[in-house]
Amino acid sequence: MALRPAHEARGLSFNPHLEASLTDSSPGAASDIKLDFSIDAPDPIFESIVTFLPSEMYIAPDDDVPNGAVAGMLEATATLGLFNGDCNTLLPVHFDLIEANTDIHDLIPLYGGYQDFDGNGLPENVDRYPEFLTRLAPNLQPIERLYGQTLVAGVQTFVNFVVFEPGTKIARLPEMN
Repeated sequence: MALRPAHEARGLSFNPHLEASLTDSSPGAASDIKLDFSIDAPDPIFESIVTFLPSEMYIAPDDDVPNGAVAGMLEATATLGLFNGDCNTLLPVHFDLIEANTDIHDLIPLYGGYQDFDGNGLPENVDRYPEFLTRLAPNLQPIERLYGQTLVAGVQTFVNFVVFEPGTKIARLPEMN
């Protein structure tokens, strides 16, 4: 796992914890994956996470699942400093993760995708590929993307889970083995 802090944090620790489990670990079983990820205070907030799944795990390709299908959920507890206060306000956050477009040529600007411009019941960030992702992984075609959005302390917040073929080299990341 490689993490990149969102800002300079010299002198602070950064010790994230990631634990994975399966709801059914029988060989060949179709199982939900449960990931527990935490960053303890006073570690800094992060901007992106890169992690790897074992090659034995199968991810359905984008073409096999229709855009808008609910594919999972993310439950989190954010610790925020609200109204110029200390960072000690715990706020539960829930995202429904839905199947989203992986066409890297059908782009939507960073903050243009929360709305449903075409009236199909899906935010544009599902119907189209967020432009900022092409800056993180230039010219790389993902095989799967899950998207979620929710309000956090009154601010529209989103997550993207983007999956690439095993062995894909992402230029902005260091070489990982």
